[in-house]
Amino acid sequence: MNFGLTGREREMAVSEVERRLVAILVADVVGYSRLTETDEAGTLAAIRRLRREVIDPLIGEHNGRIVKLMGDGIIVEFGSVVDAVSCAVAMQKETAALQADVAPDRRIIFRTGINLGDVVVEDGDLLGDGVNVAARLQQLCDPGGVLISGTTFDHLRGKLGLPLDYAGEQHVKNIARPVRTYRVRLEGAGLPWRLRLREHANGLRWAGVIILALALAAWSAQSRFATPPVPHEPHLTIAVLPFANVGKQSGVDWLGEGIAEDIMTAVSRFRDLTVIARNSSFRYTGEHADVQKIGRDLNADFVLQGSVRRGGDRVRISVRLADANSGANRWAERYDRPFADIFAIQDEIADHVAAQLVAHARDAAVSRMQTRAPETLEAYELVLRARKAYRTFTHQGTIDGYALAEQAIAIDPDYAPAWEVLARLLNQFYTQPYDETFGTPEMLRQVRGAAEKAVALDPSYSAGHSILGFALASSGELEGGLEELRKSISLNPNDESSIGMHAEVLVRSGHYREAIEAWERRERLDPFRPPLTAALKARAHILVGEFESALALTRSCAERAPELQNCFIYLAIAANELGREEEAYAAVRRVVELNPKFTIRGLLALVRFRNETKLAGYLRRAGFPE
Repeated sequence: MNFGLTGREREMAVSEVERRLVAILVADVVGYSRLTETDEAGTLAAIRRLRREVIDPLIGEHNGRIVKLMGDGIIVEFGSVVDAVSCAVAMQKETAALQADVAPDRRIIFRTGINLGDVVVEDGDLLGDGVNVAARLQQLCDPGGVLISGTTFDHLRGKLGLPLDYAGEQHVKNIARPVRTYRVRLEGAGLPWRLRLREHANGLRWAGVIILALALAAWSAQSRFATPPVPHEPHLTIAVLPFANVGKQSGVDWLGEGIAEDIMTAVSRFRDLTVIARNSSFRYTGEHADVQKIGRDLNADFVLQGSVRRGGDRVRISVRLADANSGANRWAERYDRPFADIFAIQDEIADHVAAQLVAHARDAAVSRMQTRAPETLEAYELVLRARKAYRTFTHQGTIDGYALAEQAIAIDPDYAPAWEVLARLLNQFYTQPYDETFGTPEMLRQVRGAAEKAVALDPSYSAGHSILGFALASSGELEGGLEELRKSISLNPNDESSIGMHAEVLVRSGHYREAIEAWERRERLDPFRPPLTAALKARAHILVGEFESALALTRSCAERAPELQNCFIYLAIAANELGREEEAYAAVRRVVELNPKFTIRGLLALVRFRNETKLAGYLRRAGFPE
């Protein structure tokens, strides 16, 4: 409707509307209705006190303008995102400090959303999507937290010493496009400079202020199903070799690999670094391996080598970090400790390695994330052995690994890695035609149960989210599976296994091109990828009609893993679609030899594709039994 206005009149009306680009802060009180129902007078008095002593002074100090006040909320305009975010962080911190002696169920807690956007100014009020997005972010925010939009993040980076965590793309009401979101991490965050000056003026002395500087860059995802964005491409790449067992003591050959793996996990959590996957770096062994050749082969900047010698209840670990370009040592150390201190040694080595690498990465600072150590050394040993057995991808290896994982859980039932490796071993029984447990609903329930236990015990453990996501997808919950895998990758961006699982679930969800991109990212982390990776990537190429690429991948897979049926399933499809009927027939025959019970219906029931018609058609044309 144009309400009778001519085109010229409408044009003039639009030109007279005042617009401006501003940072909008929206905050409201969590549980306001409950608080007022319990004690209306007390709640209103507490809010008035907070406004008088905290909110209004901080808004004034940060050059803000109160646009609107509601009983349980406030909308504030700022000319700068730096001022808006600094004010929000200061509000949350001072609000909490002022109520330290208040009973938890009576405290006033705010949720805060901030957006930088274009708004319409009308009679002092602000209207438009710029305000709506801030309001939606406030609703999504955690109690006591600050959630900002991608546009805010883009203008904020490098201007404040605040740790920011990517919180995903959110679909919010009445906004067509998904909104990138970032969570301000308040615990351990450096205080905004304005607040520090204010506290100093009040005579308060600080023992120290920890400032965590993060080098962040925006990476806008093309799809909410794409591989989760990371702040930027890592500056440096490191290859960690398995530590040599110098003493060759019987029964501890697993120790060198286990120590190297734990160091890889710790270092990979620093987002400025890329860690080459174990499948590639563990091909090179020995204390005196040629680091320059390894660097060329793996495209690594640094190589970490080490040795371990155990004698009775003592252990000696030697480690050196070498520049892969020159071969020169950057750092070396030796640790002589009681064997029971193995966890502390690993943490210490990881800290030293990260410090050395970050010293060579300009403007990079890191914050270390810790994993909980098991309560007993025995459980740790068993999990290492179970992982090694799992990676054989054989029936006997799966049986042996399962027994080891169960022993670890019996010793330490609260050790998340034990439940995670148990879930992976159970998943092997579910997905491989080893015995009568293959493909059964009961086995899948066990996989999911073990994975859920791992995540419940340690929500920050990336590998737990990874296997849980895969279990959810196998149960038909593709959206839930994708979400868990995104969590896994956000916790550990260099975990090539999680990236591969994410790619697999993307294919099942029908996002073939995104899946290929994810597979390619995995390959960059792991140049010597396992054969199964090639087979699953080939399936994605098949589903977008790239049969030549699929054929090359599956031929290589079949040569490397003649016992892996997936190689031959997709080799048969690719060869048939390219008119190579004899090669296709031989591949079909090989699948049936490996799994006499193979059927198209059985495969689709196991894999759970969102749109299975296309793949089913390829399988039928290749000659597989229904």
